[in-house]
Amino acid sequence: MTQRYTGFDGTELAWHEIGSGRPLLFLPGFGGQGSQLLRWGPATDIAAKGYRLLLPDFRGYGDSTTPGAATAYPPDVLTEDALALVAFLGFGDGDYDLAGYSLGARVVLRMLARGATPRRAIAAGQGLAKVTGPQQAG
Repeated sequence: MTQRYTGFDGTELAWHEIGSGRPLLFLPGFGGQGSQLLRWGPATDIAAKGYRLLLPDFRGYGDSTTPGAATAYPPDVLTEDALALVAFLGFGDGDYDLAGYSLGARVVLRMLARGATPRRAIAAGQGLAKVTGPQQAG
């Protein structure tokens, strides 16, 4: 089921939900579409293990709005939007689990650094070198 929420700056964003049980916010990799995890990814299997799986489409991807102005994409925008979703859903300390794959893993780490308080967090598909230092391209 596709649902909507308002990002940190008022942009309308989408998330997809499947399953029931403990909430698990799962952030997608490059391409930013949680809906892809429903079509070709592990979403059905994860939900079957007893999770209420929440899969956002990042701004500019999938069913989320694509703002045209460059100012709509400030540094840490994905983190801001994910934190806005946590707040929108009313999750408090330990009320949810948090996972991310590749780009989503980077966002998970930024969320934790910015104060997110899931019970458990998973950062997958992202080598340590990609989050601890400069990238090859500078």
